[in-house]
Amino acid sequence: MSGKNVPSGLLLRTSLVFVLLGALAVLVVGVGVFYWRQRLNGLVESARKTPDDMNAWAHIRASGARALPYLVTEVQDALSRNDRQALVVWTEQLSLQVFVSDNSTHWEVLPDPDIPRVLFEDTQEAVSKKCAAITQWWQTEHSKYPPSWMFWRSQRLN
Repeated sequence: MSGKNVPSGLLLRTSLVFVLLGALAVLVVGVGVFYWRQRLNGLVESARKTPDDMNAWAHIRASGARALPYLVTEVQDALSRNDRQALVVWTEQLSLQVFVSDNSTHWEVLPDPDIPRVLFEDTQEAVSKKCAAITQWWQTEHSKYPPSWMFWRSQRLN
């Protein structure tokens, strides 16, 4: 045998280290995704039960783009229940959240002009059109925001 052969014990240890590092990376990503999913579900639930809970809204706002799928889902759920009050709240919050996600350095939070907001005085037809526009916006724009597994990223992906 030649002296250039790698000892099988060293090869086994090196392979084991890489397998363990890969497993650790998968675990870290899994825990991060689980944490943010649980956190946002809890915050959205709190905001749903108590719409004037400023603490929940502040934490949702701080979650940036990670909260967008949850807010879009709330808009769609409110539309299916025909809950006008919830639609007013959730479309307003979605509009603000998109602005925050797209303008991380802006000191003032403004409604995003691309997100139509439902108003109490809107007709049912106007509400349906606005919600359809939100759904269409999300279908075309969601790829510009980080996927749920990218929990460390809260801003738009440019």
